[in-house]
Amino acid sequence: MIGALASPSAGTCPEHLQLGGLRLVNGSEVLAPEPCADEDAYLLVVSLWREGGALFLYGPARGIRPWASGGACVLIPKSLVQPQAELLDELPCRAVPAMSGIARLLADFVTDVWNDRESLRPADGPRVGMALLGLISALLHNLMEDGHGGMRQRSGRDALDQRIRTFIQRHLRDPALTPGRVAAAHRISLSHLHEIFAEQGLTVSAWIRRQRLERARRDLADPALREVPIQDVSATWVFSHPADFSRAFRRAFGVSPSGFRRRALAEPE
Repeated sequence: MIGALASPSAGTCPEHLQLGGLRLVNGSEVLAPEPCADEDAYLLVVSLWREGGALFLYGPARGIRPWASGGACVLIPKSLVQPQAELLDELPCRAVPAMSGIARLLADFVTDVWNDRESLRPADGPRVGMALLGLISALLHNLMEDGHGGMRQRSGRDALDQRIRTFIQRHLRDPALTPGRVAAAHRISLSHLHEIFAEQGLTVSAWIRRQRLERARRDLADPALREVPIQDVSATWVFSHPADFSRAFRRAFGVSPSGFRRRALAEPE
């Protein structure tokens, strides 16, 4: 595997791949770090969350938000993508649809690299990194062509989007969490809420469901919860029927809950 190392900045950081100057990190385990004093470290994050075909770009010093889980995150030194990175400095988050074009190619490429990381050779790292950097630079170039004005107009909506997702993450255990409740909590209409998610190729209910599946997957991989029955884990995240949970989990992750737990908790040889 390429660079399967623990980050030196934290004792419990997730596995990552070092791809030349880029770092590919397991997004389902990343939490928001403290602001970094090094101006050339973790300054631009392309967080790939592929449910519904969307990806998110974060500017410097914002770190990685917990709700950006799933798939993989690419951490990029700002120096590698100048001057395009400056467009993102003023934004808390930039959502980019990944249904077609460069954004789709980038999302698919990162997903494929992460899924095939076990088969990559050490010498592949810099080469894969160059290809990845080319796609990222192309995406940022396209955003530059949209103009600064268009991005500024979106900043308020992107901030609202972030608040909404943070609210959802905090209430995932609540069976009463519905699109209507989310809209009411943010004093917007239900149709406005659906429009925000539709711009990214998502539905509110599907995103809530995916986040609950991600939390359940995290718990199934937790050694401290080894003895907790799978049906109790699923119930914690508001899946009332074990069979429905099992089918949804397999569709999302390509493996049954029991199979995932066995693999995640297997003792290394």
